[in-house]
Amino acid sequence: MNIFNKTVIQSIFLLLFVAVYSKAQTINGKVFNEKSEALMGASVYIDGTTIGAISDQYGVFSFDIPADINAILVCSFVGYETFYLENPTPAQDYQIQLRPDLSILNEVIVFNNPFSRKEIMKTFKTVFIGERKIQRKCIIQNEDAIRFRYDRKLMTLEAFSQEPLLLKNDHLGYTVSYDLNTFKVVFNSFTLSTDAIYSSVFAGTTRFKSSPIQKAFLEKRNKAYQNSTLEFFRALADNRLNEKGYQIYFDSYPVRASNYLHVLAQDGHSIVTVKKQNRAMKPKNYVGELSILYKKNKQSKISFYTDSFIIDRYGVYSDFYKVLFTGALTEKKVGMMLPADYIPSVN
Repeated sequence: MNIFNKTVIQSIFLLLFVAVYSKAQTINGKVFNEKSEALMGASVYIDGTTIGAISDQYGVFSFDIPADINAILVCSFVGYETFYLENPTPAQDYQIQLRPDLSILNEVIVFNNPFSRKEIMKTFKTVFIGERKIQRKCIIQNEDAIRFRYDRKLMTLEAFSQEPLLLKNDHLGYTVSYDLNTFKVVFNSFTLSTDAIYSSVFAGTTRFKSSPIQKAFLEKRNKAYQNSTLEFFRALADNRLNEKGYQIYFDSYPVRASNYLHVLAQDGHSIVTVKKQNRAMKPKNYVGELSILYKKNKQSKISFYTDSFIIDRYGVYSDFYKVLFTGALTEKKVGMMLPADYIPSVN
């Protein structure tokens, strides 16, 4: 059965590498500029989570990092290049020097776009935040920071921002800082219609801050969690796909996930080995492809361009650029995004 009519690829630059700790430990450090001056107010956080801190008047920061989480440490400050550190080691005292952002981004993105900013912003919000009813409760507080470029010949829309986008999400009860690295939409024709989108991709680092908990937030977060990549990979790692409502298909036939994805638990995370399939006319690095049916009505596809990847205990997976989704699992945009350390509430 061909259950995919339109490919919309959403890549979220989340957490890539594995850092294994026996227990929660503390990350410490100081942020300063090229003149060795302390930077107060720098945002230092673990990408895609609620875990992080703001540097104080001396540029000093400190926060706990939980055990067994795929970790990329991010440090950002307006006017400076964002700093990324793979696998931060809690035992070290990090001295982070940020360099001034000397890019000519503002000059590059001043274009004579064929569409009005209002028209472009409407499309941007649909692709980035999600459906209209979510947009009404997920407000970008610094819209003016976004610049756009529409290429007439390639029929592509790109978005840029030199500062993190600040979103107040009153639907799920989070304040989100999203450092937009990539945003690109390819259309089938010269238009901004979302019905004519051939593919879309956006990527960035995120930090979440939870609003005071309300029952309505808990219910909506639980709903957002259902059929999310977090739930899917947590279920895969725990061998609970069927229990959570996922059915795996190969070549239009239902199959056991374990016949194609071998999961080995090791030191608090899971190593997944992908069974190689016939490549045929697929790209050289193609390994395999499976279809996913969630609760008998939501259809997705997962394509593997790596023969192995890792899932941490939060359900965050490595090699995100080699494990790609299409279909229902990509329909939840930033407006329905949950932090990687989210734990569903029990009713």
